[in-house]
Amino acid sequence: MAKFILKRFFLIVSLIPLLFSSYSAKATHMMGADITYRCIDTLKFEITLKWYRDCRGISLNNGGSLTIRCTSGGSRTATLTLKSIREITPVCATEPSRCKPSNTFGTGEGVEEHTYTGILDFNKSPLNALANCSGQIVIGGAINARNGAITTGPSGTLYTDCTIDLKKAPCNTSPALTSEPIAILCCDQPFYFNNGALDTANFDSLSYAWANPQRAYNSNTNYSGTFSFLNPFTVYDPRPNGGSPIPGSNPPIGLYLDPLTGDIVLTPTNCSEVTVAVIEITEWRKNDKGKYEVIGKTRRDMQFIVKSCPGNKPPIVNGPYNYEVCEGNQLCFNVTTNDPVFVPPPPAQTPAPDSVKISWNRGIPGATFTVTNPTARLQTGRFCWTPGIGQASQLPYTFTVTARDDACPLNAVSVRAFRVKVKPRAQATIDIDTMDCGVYPLEADLIDGFKGTASYNWTILDSNKNIVFNKKTAAFKSSGNFLSTSKQDTIRFRKGGKYFIQLSLNNAPINCPSTFLDTLIVPPLLEANLTIGPDTFVCAGTDIVFRPFLSNFSAPATYQWSTMGVTNDGKFLKNATANPANNKDTFLLSIPNVQYDTAVSIFIKDATGCTSEDTIQVFLKSNPIAKLPPDPRICSYDSINIVPNLDSAYWVDPIKGDTLVQGDTLFKEWYYNGMLFDTQDSVTINKRGTYVIRVVDSLNCTDTDTLYLNVNDTVKAFAGNDTTLCFADTLVLKAGGIDTAGNSNTGLYQWSDITPSNINDIILGTNERYNIVASDDKEYRLELYITQGGIQCFDDDSVMISVNALPNIVLGPDESVCCDYGAINLNFKVTTPSGNPSTGSWSCTSSPSLVTNNEFDTDAGCGLIVSPATSIDKHAIYTYQEPTTLCINKDSILITINGLPRMILQKRVYCQDIGAIRLDDDVVISPSNTSLGSPSWRCLDSNSVNNRFVADMLENRGSQFAPDYWVNLGESVYTIQNSNTDTIVLEFTYVNRFGCRAKDTISIEVSKVPKLSFSSHRDLCYDEGDISLNNLMGVNLTDGVWSVVNETSGYRDTNDLGGISNNSINTFNSVPMANANVTPNSWRIRYTHTATGCPTFKDTTLRINPLPDINLTALTPNRLCETATDIPLNATPAGGTWSSNDPTAIVGGNNFSPGSASIVGNGDIIKLYYNYTDAATGCSNNDSIQAQVDPKPTISLPTNAVYCRNKGEMVMPLTLPISATNNSSLIWIPTNIYGNRDRINAGAIDNVQGEGTITLTLQNQKADTFRIGANAGGLASCSDVNGSFEIIINPIPDASITNSNPEGCNPVTTNLDIVFNNQIDPTTSTFSWNLGNGNTSTSASNSVTYTDDGQANISLVVTSDKGCDTTITSSVLINPIPVASFVPNPNNYTTAALPRFIFTNTSTVDPFNGSVIDQFEWDFGDPNTTDDVSSEENPSHYYPSDTAQYCVNLKVTTNKGCSDEFNSCVVIGPDLIVFIPNAFTPNTSGPDQNEGFKATISGEKAMELIVFDRWGEIMFITNDVNEKWDGTYKGEPAQQDVYAYQLNVTALNDEVYNYTGTITLIR
Repeated sequence: MAKFILKRFFLIVSLIPLLFSSYSAKATHMMGADITYRCIDTLKFEITLKWYRDCRGISLNNGGSLTIRCTSGGSRTATLTLKSIREITPVCATEPSRCKPSNTFGTGEGVEEHTYTGILDFNKSPLNALANCSGQIVIGGAINARNGAITTGPSGTLYTDCTIDLKKAPCNTSPALTSEPIAILCCDQPFYFNNGALDTANFDSLSYAWANPQRAYNSNTNYSGTFSFLNPFTVYDPRPNGGSPIPGSNPPIGLYLDPLTGDIVLTPTNCSEVTVAVIEITEWRKNDKGKYEVIGKTRRDMQFIVKSCPGNKPPIVNGPYNYEVCEGNQLCFNVTTNDPVFVPPPPAQTPAPDSVKISWNRGIPGATFTVTNPTARLQTGRFCWTPGIGQASQLPYTFTVTARDDACPLNAVSVRAFRVKVKPRAQATIDIDTMDCGVYPLEADLIDGFKGTASYNWTILDSNKNIVFNKKTAAFKSSGNFLSTSKQDTIRFRKGGKYFIQLSLNNAPINCPSTFLDTLIVPPLLEANLTIGPDTFVCAGTDIVFRPFLSNFSAPATYQWSTMGVTNDGKFLKNATANPANNKDTFLLSIPNVQYDTAVSIFIKDATGCTSEDTIQVFLKSNPIAKLPPDPRICSYDSINIVPNLDSAYWVDPIKGDTLVQGDTLFKEWYYNGMLFDTQDSVTINKRGTYVIRVVDSLNCTDTDTLYLNVNDTVKAFAGNDTTLCFADTLVLKAGGIDTAGNSNTGLYQWSDITPSNINDIILGTNERYNIVASDDKEYRLELYITQGGIQCFDDDSVMISVNALPNIVLGPDESVCCDYGAINLNFKVTTPSGNPSTGSWSCTSSPSLVTNNEFDTDAGCGLIVSPATSIDKHAIYTYQEPTTLCINKDSILITINGLPRMILQKRVYCQDIGAIRLDDDVVISPSNTSLGSPSWRCLDSNSVNNRFVADMLENRGSQFAPDYWVNLGESVYTIQNSNTDTIVLEFTYVNRFGCRAKDTISIEVSKVPKLSFSSHRDLCYDEGDISLNNLMGVNLTDGVWSVVNETSGYRDTNDLGGISNNSINTFNSVPMANANVTPNSWRIRYTHTATGCPTFKDTTLRINPLPDINLTALTPNRLCETATDIPLNATPAGGTWSSNDPTAIVGGNNFSPGSASIVGNGDIIKLYYNYTDAATGCSNNDSIQAQVDPKPTISLPTNAVYCRNKGEMVMPLTLPISATNNSSLIWIPTNIYGNRDRINAGAIDNVQGEGTITLTLQNQKADTFRIGANAGGLASCSDVNGSFEIIINPIPDASITNSNPEGCNPVTTNLDIVFNNQIDPTTSTFSWNLGNGNTSTSASNSVTYTDDGQANISLVVTSDKGCDTTITSSVLINPIPVASFVPNPNNYTTAALPRFIFTNTSTVDPFNGSVIDQFEWDFGDPNTTDDVSSEENPSHYYPSDTAQYCVNLKVTTNKGCSDEFNSCVVIGPDLIVFIPNAFTPNTSGPDQNEGFKATISGEKAMELIVFDRWGEIMFITNDVNEKWDGTYKGEPAQQDVYAYQLNVTALNDEVYNYTGTITLIR
């Protein structure tokens, strides 16, 4: 492909001038069209019709005509109004318009959009006749003709239309086409386009397909050769046998149209192809049954021209093009562009890369599209949208992005569509009920139409929205902790307050989760809190009094205290002593009497039966000691290391007497101004303030000490910023830094010159400021000393000074010029260090306007010369700034401006017969004496048709040194080339004594002496009326005047002619001769011409002839019926011609034919004209007679008809269509052909409505035939007409259905038969059964089985051999079979300790026909007894206390006798035992079992143990029942704290038990 393009490049270079001239449009000017509509109100639409015109073709006028059709019949017309004309040619900014002036033939190759608009209201006439259209409304327009340059076949009239379905969508708006059609494609380059169809009014679904171009409604335009509407392009496809298009390849293969987005993708390869493609956009909308149906169509007819595009490749809109987002979430993505640079083969130069601008069609309301880099060469757009809840859709939302480059002469454009699919969010409502004692059942109800599979994650949160880990506060029934994954569950609260119930709901695999947060205010509950707080560690020497705080209880309350100690060997001891003074709500724990850790618990129950409990574990520990050094002072840049003295940190056990030194095991907390900042053994500090050390041992026994750090104010010296100066600039050194803290501190400055080139530093002194003239590079240092609180603090700063030399510039010599010298490029007169004079600037101080853009304007200087001065001096100043150092230098040159000679010439006008003129005398005004300088003349232009000048017109009749110039205008020398006057342009040049030259031009107009001629002449007739004499005589010059020459003998005078006005006469104003046979009237007339200033005239003769006399014979009679025979027409003189206002009434040239007349009736008159022309003079005359023709009457009768009578119907009134035209009356005439005239009752006939009534009396159960006639009376000269028709009446079948089994249990089988009750022959009848189960039959008898619960409605249509039918019905009741089911409690498994199951019946039955389950038959499958049955609905049963499996059977029966059985087995298994400790100490200081945390389990099948920290992070997880948590996390010891656990144990029956709680890690 690349090689093919490079070969073609050499052709492209030579084709650039022909890019838009390869074909001609001429009168075939239409390139495309589309029609869209917008609903204003129900059945009222605004229509927009757009025609796309080739600007080289003829203009487009009257393009707003529409035809509105109903596809089921009927049409109307309408006319739209032209709204606008605009050019849409994709030309670049510097390219001129191709279509100016607009709508004008042959302006250039471009495209114009002509927009017509108007309102179509189907509520009003005439369109209301189409409002009830049972089909679709098609709105179409046509115009002639398609472009003649099309190479693929379509030609002739261009027709386009759109479709509206008024029944399905009476107020629909079609999609708007937001992209302009692109007319030109680049050959061998990818083409991406999208019409940008946008439906933001109704958000209907759109589909796209190719369609056939049309020349008229339902009339397609044919393609030629292998082209078709599905294949209108020659496209790139290297595959020998073709195949499906591949739009994503590079370049795209085949022709691709995306049916969902409308993207058009192809690579055209025929570089001279002009084709037509039509895209049809179909609108779909769901009906009330949820099914998509078509509600409208829109078409766009587009012409495409394939061209070779030299030096450019089209821009690319990069993908991806498909996105997904959950409703309610924000979607943002970038749309980037690219524009590959076209690289031609050598030696051609690679062109500069194009810039690409990007835009979108606002296809998704509420979304934004922002160009993030508006100044970049390749723009990027950022799309953002947050679809609202309810905007999820099965079909994607779309928008288009347009990329346009700035290539010249034509921009290249690409348009791509992007799709965004909005996925539905998981939604539900939360239902929470309230029960006693803090019990709250809850459930999540999914919304209707929930998509996906729901998964639930409930969490209990406190008022701060933290997880409630403590199951003593609240827990789910299913899990025993803060988490539940059930659709419905129950929470048991132990404490009142504000809670949040959080549900995380997902809808896999859609995965658009929602989080719902419901606030739950739990009223105060019975709560027992021990006043000391939660589990605690007690430092040695402390007694604890436990007093529960009871809240929200109903008296009386009962209390139960318990305490437990732990010995070194792990045994539990009740070793707490009770104070005899303690009452039931107080408990004293004396620590000196407790040798080991202990626990205290209380259990309380109030009068309502609500309970509460609390437990505190008490751990015994010694106290540490903390000590810090005295308060220090430092400078702000110093720091100090603080080490606490912990040598004396010990504790003596009051019982054992042991001394414990704990300095190495303490945890340190360092606080600065009350805030914790470090936990190291020592700290390095430098901030002023109070520091506190808090030493904490492993059980939180503490001690503190305090230190205050004094820090002097910060000393900050500032010598200024480093700077660069030019030579001789002044440097100011200014010191700063004293009193920077604002405390009025004093200090000492000292400045030094520390330039490295100095042998030693040079002390400048202690002043604050020094002024220094810059001469070379320097470095200075500032030192600052401040003393505070006995501590001197110091700071210094330095500043670097760089000095640059001035630039060296050299200017050229001074100038002396004439003021018309023009612009002097001053840069040619300067030499700069950089070698580039344009880096400096020029100016003129005295006259700034003389210097612009480095040029000196001598022309402007002329205006500054004031007479009598002849010159002026000006200085041009050059200023140069060295670009690297920014140092500036200046110099100037002198420019003398000499004035030009002053010239005044006079314009002259001459007739050509003047001959030669002397220019100094007639034309030159100034200079008054040309001999003082050097004058010269030359002819620039004769302004003639051929722009020709005769060389010998200009003559120098003087000498070379004393010239005397003349110009000769005579006909012998010069022939005027224009129609009347030529303009000769002469140039006069004069050089003064300074050598300054002046020029001027003068125009001389030369007019012809006119030459008159008459090219035609004829005689006139008296009846010709107004006659233009110029046209009659064929005058060559039409701006003269006509008159009558009265004194000429043999001619008539002016009064007999009636006058000449505006060079015209009226023959009716002339005085005719008394006898037409005498010599005709004659006048001598003259034509005089003075328009050019050289008058002339010419004479001729005017004659006016009289008219001939004629006589006609009138018709008798002159009123006839159109059935009358032809009548001859007579006139004298003979030889003339007959005509009429009714041309068809004359046959054979001179016969009147009433039967052929088209003007008939209504009293209209037919005029018959006779015209005769005199062969000698050519003058004609005419006369007329008249006639009247009456129309013959016609009658339209009903067609012969057959009717079916209903059972028992004896009288049949009929309203029948009947009408007549050209009649005086219309009546029924019953006949007695079948002997039943007495049973025909003729009613009235309404000829306007076209109907009449007849009532027929019928015979019982027999067929009847009636013949009925009608008469229409004739008008005036015409006779009456008659006619008749027949009506046959047949009876309908009288039958019934027999049903053998109308009700039963599913399935139901029944036999269906038919019985006739009248004389209809069953053997000739036909049957159409609807059996009510989705099946049909045409048999007389049927055996049918019904398997769906409910009522099956049966219908039968019986049709006799005469076509008469009746419908009869029956039904079958199919009672539902119940679904037996039950649930054992426990769920299929229990242990031998409690071998009892409660069985809950969960059987169901459809309630159709009142079905209910009223019988239960249980068999518990216990072989050890015969009493293992029950008829209860929800029974219970005890099994033997041993492990076994029993299968239980349940049979249920409904009140309709329908039954079902269900069998399920239950298991009696061994007991499950679980023990979970509540604390452990992984520090090798206690019993081995306390070194790790594990649960002791017996009777399990599997287990999982998970440990969380207080923030919900998983610290430990295991499935091994023997694995312990050693108190570490990621290999590091976890801190002492309370942790949450979740234990999931699977019993042997696969039942899962969940345990949650807290475990205390003690170090």
